[in-house]
Amino acid sequence: MPELFEITNWSQLPWLSTGGTRDKKYIQHDDGDFYYFKTSLLKPQKDYRFEFWSEIISYEIGKMTEFDILKYDIAIDGNKIGCISKDMIDSSSEELKEGGRYLKAFDNTFNPENMKKRDMYSFQLIESALKDFQLDSYINNFIDVLIFDALIGNSDRHQENWSFITYNDIVERKDLKYRAMTKFYKAIGKEKIITLYLSKIKKFAPIYDNGSSLGRELSEDRIAEYLKSNMSIEKYVLKGKAEIHWENKKITHFELLAHLMKNHGVQIRRTIERINDKFDEELLRTIIDEIDESVPLGFQEFKISTNRKTFIHKMIILRRNELVKLVQ
Repeated sequence: MPELFEITNWSQLPWLSTGGTRDKKYIQHDDGDFYYFKTSLLKPQKDYRFEFWSEIISYEIGKMTEFDILKYDIAIDGNKIGCISKDMIDSSSEELKEGGRYLKAFDNTFNPENMKKRDMYSFQLIESALKDFQLDSYINNFIDVLIFDALIGNSDRHQENWSFITYNDIVERKDLKYRAMTKFYKAIGKEKIITLYLSKIKKFAPIYDNGSSLGRELSEDRIAEYLKSNMSIEKYVLKGKAEIHWENKKITHFELLAHLMKNHGVQIRRTIERINDKFDEELLRTIIDEIDESVPLGFQEFKISTNRKTFIHKMIILRRNELVKLVQ
């Protein structure tokens, strides 16, 4: 179960991330270790105060089903409560390289800031980029991320929410062509090859940033309505869409995995069978019921309601069942 950290007096360092919507801090413990702290999204019309719990519960579910997943705990920072995770890398010798950096290098027309071109963010683009950078061996790791997203209902696996951990030493690579220059010079019968510099890959990063999941956007009133009927919860589960497109179309998590079964069925079957084997409904119930027991006085409004806990429990079981149907 999660630990409770009091971080008010920890040393704050400049935030190093590329962005995001939540209040975040990069901080250092007295023992020298670095951590990331983030709160929930709280805006007019978007009171997602339980979002940080999605990170913490998702970790516990991932641990139960043996995914490589980043650990999240509870943290108090003055009058704020949120989740905290230890830095995944040793910054003296490693670097975290987000997937988007490879996608942009592969196709310089990919611009995640342009919402009109968001449909470019597809499995086909990701697979092609990884193959082009000779990272085929990590495609199965990425597919596992998609399976976990289907299990928790994560709707925000954007290009900064999956990464590689690399060594800091530089390796020269001369066999890649800069696409924009290649297209220009081909028009006059020439072709230009440039040198790109890439760090050596150490491993695929653990699964992280799972906050947009477990119905975190639902109000208490909406959850109460869903609990009136298992059919309505099932409908909610089945309509949830993945962030990664399939051939430029935004489809549901389970539709995406069904498409992937054709060429990646062995990996999908292996992972789903492991989920089903390790899945423990009683343990899941205990995890959800006891997840917020250590919340201190003064933060009671952030404790999870009984209705929300029941909803999360039912939703995860339904999602596990849908995954199992894919491989039966």
